[in-house]
Amino acid sequence: MTGSWLLPLARCGWVVMVLGVVAVSLYPLPPGTEIPGGDKTAHFLAYMVLALGCPWRLDTKRALALFGGLACLGLMLEAAQHVMDIGRCAEAADAVANALGALAGCVIRRAHHAYTTGGNLI
Repeated sequence: MTGSWLLPLARCGWVVMVLGVVAVSLYPLPPGTEIPGGDKTAHFLAYMVLALGCPWRLDTKRALALFGGLACLGLMLEAAQHVMDIGRCAEAADAVANALGALAGCVIRRAHHAYTTGGNLI
């Protein structure tokens, strides 16, 4: 039973990563730290890493559920930025970057699975 603790540890780590993205998304930025339009890459990469780092096996249905869940998380965080008075500005482009990052991560995971198992991508 060696390594039986690795999967629960990986799952806890992934939940911590998701909570980290939530915290960073809702934390007020210090003045002068924003680069107009420069945060789109960070949004894309954060959600791609969340999708790539998901420690559950992803068949097609689970990959679609992960993509949908991460895309909804990004939308909800942008809505929260709009509603809350935290000095953050909600942008539709951020939500699009979040969804595209999640999609890229899910596609890479499915492609890797198809390549390593000889299965189909879909």
